[in-house]
Amino acid sequence: MTMFERLKSIFHPIVIYHFPEHQLKMDMKDSFWYDGYTATVYYLLRKAIISAEGEIKVRDKKGELIYCNGKEYGKGLKAKNDTELYALSEKNKITFECNNWFEVYIGNDDSEIYGSIEDAIEGAKSIVHLSYTLSYLVYVLRNRLNFTF
Repeated sequence: MTMFERLKSIFHPIVIYHFPEHQLKMDMKDSFWYDGYTATVYYLLRKAIISAEGEIKVRDKKGELIYCNGKEYGKGLKAKNDTELYALSEKNKITFECNNWFEVYIGNDDSEIYGSIEDAIEGAKSIVHLSYTLSYLVYVLRNRLNFTF
């Protein structure tokens, strides 16, 4: 087993949530429930930041604004979790004028976009793992095989 394989088997990505973890158990996985810096995923020397981005505007079936960026208006939004939120939307009781999303950032690279916190976390784990793997490959090529780019 190589040193890289040993490290990979010992270390696993670590997720640090910047919101109450009970939200995940309460069926609140859609990006709708989150705003801004949401979680960080670490793997060895790599880090990915998960952030909920974008504006949220929800209107009722009359077209009245009932929710905008965390604030309720009028009768408000009567959903407490994803199931209730999706049911209101499917029954055409609410319309999303704008909705947010999760972006996963690593360094100065482009970001990846996800709709649920679970997908964003899994994506971040893959990204940091791949980033570390590529860095290790470059190290081996340069130092062990005397390969120059």
